[in-house]
Amino acid sequence: VVTGLPVKWYADRDKLVGQLKGRHFVQRENGQRAVHRFAVRDVLVVPQPFGSLFDTILGDEGQIVDEALARGRLGVIDVGTFTTDYVLVDGLRYVERGSGSIATGMSKAYELIGRSLLDSFGLDLRMHQVDQAVRRGQVTIFGEVREIDWITEPVFDAIAAEVLAQAATLWGDGRDLEAILVTGGGAIALGERIREHYRHASILDDAAMANVKGFCKYGQRRWQESLEGVEP
Repeated sequence: VVTGLPVKWYADRDKLVGQLKGRHFVQRENGQRAVHRFAVRDVLVVPQPFGSLFDTILGDEGQIVDEALARGRLGVIDVGTFTTDYVLVDGLRYVERGSGSIATGMSKAYELIGRSLLDSFGLDLRMHQVDQAVRRGQVTIFGEVREIDWITEPVFDAIAAEVLAQAATLWGDGRDLEAILVTGGGAIALGERIREHYRHASILDDAAMANVKGFCKYGQRRWQESLEGVEP
C-alpha cells in the first residue's frame, strides 16, 4: 500500500502503518454482496501532496518520465476539502522546513458560499449541493435561473489569499523553485488565482485524483518485481 497523510499529521505515519499492515476483509453490498480478503505486507506513507508529484514525474509503469522535474527544487500546493498542504521537494527529498498545512480548504469556501445563498435566496443547501451550484455557476429560484458569480468570486478570492499567505511564509516569492504544482479538489477554483501570484505554477490535469494516481504509480515503481504476473 502507498498512501499519504496531510503534512500536519505526517508525524503519525507509524500509527497508520500499524493500522494498514496485516490481514483485512472488505464487505461490499451494492445489489450484490461481495467479500474480499487480502493481506497487506508492506506500507509506504508519504506526505499527501507527494502523490501529485509522483503522478507528474512517473509513467503508468512507475518509470520516470520527467527527469528535470525529478531532480529539481519545487513546491506542491494541495488544496483539499478541510486543509491545504504544502510540500517543498528538493531532488525528490522531502524538506520539512519548507512544508506545512493550514486549516483552510474548500469546505470553508462552501460554508461561506452556502451562508450567502441562504441569506440571499433562502436556500439551505448541504455541502455537496453548494458544490453543484458552484460548478454550474447558478441556482434556480421558483423556476428562475440566478447567476451566483457575485457570491462565489469574492469568497474564492479570500480563500486564495489565505492559501497564498502561507505559501509566501514558506517559500517567499518562490523564485528559487523550478516549478509549483497546484493540485487537489480546490485546484480548479483557486488554481488561476495562484498562477497570478506564482507565474511558474501549473495546475495539474485531473487534480482531484492526482494524489491517488501518483500513489499507484509509485507502488508500481517500488514493488515492480513482486507485482509481475499479478492480475489488477
